[in-house]
Amino acid sequence: MGIQYTRRGGKPANGQSYRDVTRRLSSIYEDEMAEAGQDAQEQMMSYFRMQGTGKSWSAGPWGQGGTGDRVDSGDMKRDLSVRVYRGSGVGLDVGWVHNFQDYYRYQDEGFTARGFRRPSNRPGGDVVEGMGLTAHMSEWLRGRVDQALDRAEERIQREL
Repeated sequence: MGIQYTRRGGKPANGQSYRDVTRRLSSIYEDEMAEAGQDAQEQMMSYFRMQGTGKSWSAGPWGQGGTGDRVDSGDMKRDLSVRVYRGSGVGLDVGWVHNFQDYYRYQDEGFTARGFRRPSNRPGGDVVEGMGLTAHMSEWLRGRVDQALDRAEERIQREL
């Protein structure tokens, strides 16, 4: 990666302690992952807006009813979030990270009009296809995280 270490006094050649270098490396990766997370948030919102059900429904005790756009109370959309975390490395969680409801899974994977059950679990009734946000984001995020890691490596070579 272009960082050279020496054993003199337990410090890298640039005079910083190993701890300082490690913190800086983590900080660079966290910055790039946070930016990828912001992009993911925008991508989820955009995808969410485009994935209607194509079906109307009547109001129930849980909301107002709708005309096929998947927005009823707005909770599902509001609960989309991103979390960057540090463990043995730097990670990124995308989706319904802080508040997940089973209802979100049914909207994402599909359900029948007779109840919030995935079509494969309950035959009969109108089938509402899932919007496929999780599948879409898995594929999209893989490319975006690769890009973030490449950018982090470029920054490391320039800065350290």
